[in-house]
Amino acid sequence: MRDLLWKIVDNRWTLAAFIVGTALGLLGLSSPLWSASPEISAGPPAGELFKQSFRIKNPSQFFGITNFVLRCAPNVSTKSHAGISDISFTMFKTGHLAPGETGTYTCLIPLRFMEDDPIVTGSMIVSAEYDSALPLWPRVRTEVVFTLDPNAAPPQWVQGKRLQ
Repeated sequence: MRDLLWKIVDNRWTLAAFIVGTALGLLGLSSPLWSASPEISAGPPAGELFKQSFRIKNPSQFFGITNFVLRCAPNVSTKSHAGISDISFTMFKTGHLAPGETGTYTCLIPLRFMEDDPIVTGSMIVSAEYDSALPLWPRVRTEVVFTLDPNAAPPQWVQGKRLQ
């Protein structure tokens, strides 16, 4: 082992490559070195189901996410079977997240349900569409599904599909 280390140190170019490779390897353990899909997560409960904030994080330390559009598409039903589905609302247009940056955006849906007709089931798809870092794919789309937990206090959106 000692002889191997001495051979590495003896050659300047090998030593430089070893140091750069080790540094990039350690950096790569904490974040991707390439362009990666944004990470979408729900923010704290807002008190109102249709004023939910979402955090969008750019996990790459080298590539920004440009010209992104965020949309939320709720699908809810109430105790009396009233509800909404198959619509989407744009949260934010033409955003930019620098490498490693996190932004918070609110899904503000202009809907009101009667207090005597509570929401019993719900899901929401939050999608981000943005420019690709690769020239062959002009736009990329990422989607995350959130499910309503109506039994939480206050009710909140939880990442993932509801178990049947």
